[in-house]
Amino acid sequence: MNDVEHDLRELFDQRAAGVDVPGLAPKEVLKRGRRRQVGTVVTGVVACLVALGIAAAALGQARRPAVVPMGNGLPARSTSIGGVPVTAPAGWTLVDDYPFASVYAAGKQTCTFSGTGTPVEGNGSPVEGTSSAPANTGEGGGGSSQSCTETTTTYPAGIPVLQLANFEIPLDESVCGRGGYLGQASLPTDGVAVYVADTQADPNITALQTSCPGSADAPGGTLTTFLATGHSTIYVAITVVGPNASNADIAVARHYVSDLSTIEITPTTPTADQGPGYVVATGTDAGTPWRLEAGLGVANANGEHGVAAAVMVTTRPFGEVASTVQHSSGPNARDDYSYLGTQRVVQFGTAGPDVTGITATTSSGLSSQATLVPWPDWFSANERLLGQANGWLWFALTSGRGSLDVHVPSESSQQETPPSTVPGGLRTFTDGNGFLNVFGTAFGHEWSFQQDQGTEFLFSLDGKQQDGYVLTPGGSTQIDIPGGTLLLAFEPPRVKQLYVTSDAEGTHVVANGAWARSADYADAQGHIWVVPMEGSGRGYEWTGDRLPIAIGWPTTSPPAAGDLIAAGSTPSVSWAETWSDLGCPTFQVVASMGDGDLGSSPCPVPWDPQEYANRPSYIGGVYGRSHATVWMLGPSGMLADVNSPDDPTVGGNCGGSIANEGQWAQTGECIFVIPVGQTYVIHPTLQDGTPLDQTITITAQPGRIKTSQTGGSPSPTP
Repeated sequence: MNDVEHDLRELFDQRAAGVDVPGLAPKEVLKRGRRRQVGTVVTGVVACLVALGIAAAALGQARRPAVVPMGNGLPARSTSIGGVPVTAPAGWTLVDDYPFASVYAAGKQTCTFSGTGTPVEGNGSPVEGTSSAPANTGEGGGGSSQSCTETTTTYPAGIPVLQLANFEIPLDESVCGRGGYLGQASLPTDGVAVYVADTQADPNITALQTSCPGSADAPGGTLTTFLATGHSTIYVAITVVGPNASNADIAVARHYVSDLSTIEITPTTPTADQGPGYVVATGTDAGTPWRLEAGLGVANANGEHGVAAAVMVTTRPFGEVASTVQHSSGPNARDDYSYLGTQRVVQFGTAGPDVTGITATTSSGLSSQATLVPWPDWFSANERLLGQANGWLWFALTSGRGSLDVHVPSESSQQETPPSTVPGGLRTFTDGNGFLNVFGTAFGHEWSFQQDQGTEFLFSLDGKQQDGYVLTPGGSTQIDIPGGTLLLAFEPPRVKQLYVTSDAEGTHVVANGAWARSADYADAQGHIWVVPMEGSGRGYEWTGDRLPIAIGWPTTSPPAAGDLIAAGSTPSVSWAETWSDLGCPTFQVVASMGDGDLGSSPCPVPWDPQEYANRPSYIGGVYGRSHATVWMLGPSGMLADVNSPDDPTVGGNCGGSIANEGQWAQTGECIFVIPVGQTYVIHPTLQDGTPLDQTITITAQPGRIKTSQTGGSPSPTP
């Protein structure tokens, strides 16, 4: 890796950290009741951009395919990318470059620091008998120093939003490619293209035109600026033309650029889990705009290659949302769906070159023929992709996700399923009442789950009905049966794997999950997962690229030494609580996205209604170099209102009792993951919303926290 690529990779990593929202509710949590609420994990566009080697391509290290007229046969497509309206004429290429906005719009900050401290209790005083320590430190007895420098990088060609052209522009190149991140695309002699960019409120027209060979040859009226609402950002649209370009194609570009000069746009939040892509189909259904792209998905572990993927982008009031399906080969098809509105979805995916047609049929019997679109030539020629994509992308508008009938010349129909310990995934049937049932065997016992009333699952073992469980997408529960434990999870379709390992590094798999599609009559759509975990054990649950969550089985009450009693994660850290041989819980950060955040905290102080009345009894946790994971104890069922002057969207995780054991049955908890440098103002309440006496202010510093309390009597030091 050269210096420039290293710098860009570092910038990607910093941007990914910048969009992380640690401490927000909802988050992934596993309590003694084995109920877990999982929020949407905000990921960066980093994986697919680094994977493709965009930086290397800009330096000419990747071999680029020849740029030839696309001749793609695509119909006209109208959409809005990043808030910028665009219509691609039939046969023209439309490239969505807006994912770059989530990477390159950020500045770069570098800090060095050192710090020591001591643990603190609910009143901010040092814990009696403790000494200064770097890993578990608090306000008293320590010091810290920090030095930071911040730089802002600008690019002469701005940050690309979209490109419109009468030829196929490689995804790792741009007609205005001298911006430091994309290679320079070759302009055919008859080529015409429009480049639209965010200039970061500092447009340099001369530099932009220099970055766009062919712009000087374009007829008049081929460069314009327009503004975002509030005039916070200036956008530039510029036309480039080849010497033999036709007047008709030039007129298309000129009219589009001219129309942009009269508008103001409201930018949408860029998607955080896709790379650039060719827009191959668009539409608006049930009031929701959508577009299908031939783009880039996840990368392999070492980040050297990208994966061709069908990317479905929907525009919501809060921004753009993307779902991806990796390319297929042979007589196979893969699929996912995006919810558009009441009883309306767009089902989409990829198919191998042998496929001649796809029919999606819902459980009600409604069939929809899919539209098949060939992959652009770039995907069959680029050697930095994991495999060549030369089959199909497809989409179908339906009332619900349907089962696929995949047509191949042999008249056979096949469908790929994810790897599973159960061949073909979970088995299902629809009973006489129209309810979906998934079933299987584990440890010599027959089990089944009936999806009743959408998100309620009725469990039966050996033909006898047991309990019911209500799980929203992202929820899970553990069910002990003779011989082991079943983990039942209801995950969004984007989750393609769920398994359990014995180690936090994820190298030793001890149990694999299998899945089935949820019922069409369910309001919430997803995948039903079942993971059989034999005997007893402790490990880590993995779902996709999120941090692992500690897991233990079977459930036990009262807890014994070494038992896991609670666990959870945010996009930044994963934490666990373990019952110690001293008869108390201990707290540990077991995984982290940043260096220096791992660590553990000793036995805390339980809450007592006589001694602590309306105040917390303990403030502790693990204070790392990037985040302070704060563990606050108070009355059972304690909740909290949280705000921060640094981030209006902060939150935490509260509720329940720590354990059904003596004084700990009266003790509740809240957990806050606070980025270093941020301040949280916490207003603890009882379960019914009655405020406790104190307001607690916590500022996270490297290796320590600073606390202060107002209102009521200070909490005594245990």
